[in-house]
Formats: sequence, C-alpha cells, structure tokens
Amino acid sequence: MRAHALLQALAGCSTTMAVVVPVAETGSSVKSDNNILRVDLPSPAAAAASWLSCAQGRNLLAASHELPHRARLAAPVCTSALAAAQHFDLVYVLRLYLAGTALPFLAQENTTRLILDIDEDDAAVTRQLACLFEQHGEHQAAHNSRAQAAVQERFATAALTLFDQVACASEVEAAALNMRGIPALALPNAVTVRQQAHAAAGAPRVLFLGNLNYQPNRDAALRLVNKILPAVRRKIPDARLLLAGSGGESLREACCSDHNSNNGVDWLGYVENVDTLYDRATVIVAPLRAGGGSRLKILEAFERGRPVVATHKAVEGLAVTDGRHALLAESDGDLADAVIRLAGDAALASSMTSAARQLVIDLYSIEALSRRVNSIVKSLPGAT
Repeated sequence: MRAHALLQALAGCSTTMAVVVPVAETGSSVKSDNNILRVDLPSPAAAAASWLSCAQGRNLLAASHELPHRARLAAPVCTSALAAAQHFDLVYVLRLYLAGTALPFLAQENTTRLILDIDEDDAAVTRQLACLFEQHGEHQAAHNSRAQAAVQERFATAALTLFDQVACASEVEAAALNMRGIPALALPNAVTVRQQAHAAAGAPRVLFLGNLNYQPNRDAALRLVNKILPAVRRKIPDARLLLAGSGGESLREACCSDHNSNNGVDWLGYVENVDTLYDRATVIVAPLRAGGGSRLKILEAFERGRPVVATHKAVEGLAVTDGRHALLAESDGDLADAVIRLAGDAALASSMTSAARQLVIDLYSIEALSRRVNSIVKSLPGAT
C-alpha cells in the first residue's frame, strides 16, 4: 500500500513508470502495461555476475560480506536494459533490498537523481523480531534474525550513501538514521480519504487485521486471543474478536490446544474486502510489541472512523496523542480496560474518531503525501 500511495504522489509530479521486481516469486517474461513494467527474476548466477560487473556492486558486496536475502535477486541485471534504453530524471527505489536495481543508473553519466525509500529500518526491526522469537522459545529463529540484522545493517551503511536522498516512513526511524550519520527524512504513509462510515452498533466486536505469518502480528494476535479478549469478556460476555489475515490457520491450531482460549473468536482467514470488516468492528485493537515504519492499519482505522486501542509501538511514527486520537496502553490488562472503557463511553469513542480522521486528512492523506513528495523532488540537486 505504501508503494501504491507513493506512485500516486509521484504521478502528480511527472510521468512515471513503475518497475515491479517480484523478489518473492519467479517470473517467466517481461510484461508492460500502462507504464507498469514487470521484470524477470534473474538466475542466481546472472544476479551474482551483475553485482560483480560494476564497481558499486563490488563495493557493496565487500562492505556487507553477504547480501540480505531478497537483495540477492533484486540485482543490477533487473534494470540494466531499462537504464541503457531510457533516461529518467528521477529513480525512486522502494525498500533497502532493492538498492541494487539502482546501480545501472549510477553508472551513467547523466542527471538522473536517486531516492532510496527504505520504508523502515530493516536491521532494527529484525532485531525486534529476534526478541519476539526468544520470548516464544524459538531460539534458532532468534539466532537467524540477529545474524540477518547484522547483514542488513552493513548493507544499509554502504548502500544508503549512494543515493541523493534517503526516506523512511517514520520520524523516529529518520532520527535514528541521522544519529548514525545517514541523512534521512520522514515520508509518512498515507491513505485515501473517503466518505466517513457510520459507527458500528451492538455488542463490542474487536478487530485485528494483518498478515498472521508475520511474527509481530502473530504475537499480537496471541495476546488478543489468550489474554485481552478473555479479560474483556469477563466484563462484557458477548464481546467478540474478529481475527482476519493470512496465516490464521496455524495460529488457530496453536490456540485450540487450550479449548478456552479461542472462546469468542471469529477466525476469518484472508478477507478480500476489508471494508466489510471495518463495517462490523466497533473497536480496532493493535497490541504490537515490535515493528517499524508508520502503521497503515492504524491509518485505515482512523480514516474509516473506528476507535483504536493500541500500544505505543503500534502508533510509533504517527502524531497520535493518547486519549485524543486513540487509547494507548502496554499491558494486556490495561489494553482490555481500554476496550471496556470505549464500549461504555460513546462520547469518547465519537470524539476520538473525529480527531483521528482529521489527523489523517491533515497529515496522512494522499494529498498531504503528494505535497511532501513534490517538495522533496524539487529540492534534489539539479532539479528544475
């Protein structure tokens, strides 16, 4: 969704071409449609050769000792033909592991400007994942995450200096990069503002939506199922949890080992139309203990007029004030108490949703993002 919002914002500056590098799957051909180019994944041998064929690629390999997993396939060869055939005034690369796709443009003697949008600090987030794995007794996964974080940090230190501008989604992470001597600016996520939805009525329906294969979301879902929802239902017996997202099947099996832990849970799996979920929900709860960037699911809830209960980590990077835009808490008991409080205070829920929606309009709408992107593009060296 960040890529979609940024593409809309960049399209307001000039004619754009989106290049899709499907690093998580294999492809068979290059497809171009309406200025969207999908490139083939190279073979491992071709990818390695293209890293070694240019000086910057060799320097990146030497500095990081090994490449982050996805970066191995997002190699210079992915865009070398495009760079040779066409001039671009600006190349905007989204995510650190795609940095290698910018190297063919660096090799040219032209006025192309390069922006690397890392979205989040990969190394910092991967270290947070390691802590979560440890807490859940997954010691090998924790060890692997710490090792990968070290690779990501070395790669970032070498790669970020190659770009005219570095951006990320959070003011917190931009400040951390600046402390490391890497000039970076925050470019918050954004959502499309539509007509406000009506408030949901009836018994409390707590919604958590996310990819449940992702460890921070999985950890949050387990907190909801095992601790937070049972505490809510002790005060409000007909309260229910709507749990949606891919990967829920294995999580459900783990929870069902305790027959009481899934009482009141609707296991919805992957849901194509999330609007139906928000229409049913009376409150969005995000008990995240790890993660990076700014939170699109929080912004979606704000835009749709749904009150939010969250940890400070879940809203990190957003200009959220506790009690005005959302209720913030850390412990399972305090999060449950916040849900119960909202269920009994319609005036508070209404005032929070109004303030949160206005926050989105002012700071996190596509229009606000477009203004920020346009300002950044104009400030680049050589921009006209």
